[in-house]
Amino acid sequence: MLEPGGGQDVVRLEPTVEAVAARLDGGVGSIVQPGDRLFLNLEGLRANEDAIVLDVYVGLPVGAVPADHPELLAGSIGLFGTQAATDPDGPHGGRGLTHVLDVTDVVAGLRRSDALDPRALTVTIVPMTPLEPGDDVSVSRISVFREAPRAGDAS
Repeated sequence: MLEPGGGQDVVRLEPTVEAVAARLDGGVGSIVQPGDRLFLNLEGLRANEDAIVLDVYVGLPVGAVPADHPELLAGSIGLFGTQAATDPDGPHGGRGLTHVLDVTDVVAGLRRSDALDPRALTVTIVPMTPLEPGDDVSVSRISVFREAPRAGDAS
């Protein structure tokens, strides 16, 4: 459950994602191919209110003010439709929604500034306006995955 001001979690990176993150600068020996992307997956997003927007930051230092780090903003998520997806009797059976954000550029920036921990990625979720008492917002699972270009895709 998110606190009124948001929440922070650490995503442990698997060795393949760790290897990609460590070489996102495209330097000598890079395993990153043109078109490789890293994505942040937010699963089981549930809320009892649809009019909430969440800002998602990657690599935000503990105690930092999110607004002071726009370069770490991975994206914003509107919770429109989440209330219905949270209803156990609804079409989603209460499982909530999934949102995916492309974090390639943010992670590459962290790498270039030597601020990337190749074993873990800090994810901070901040509501654009503080949550009201009774606003139940939660995320069941946060993960990072790599998508390599398919054969024949243009770079």
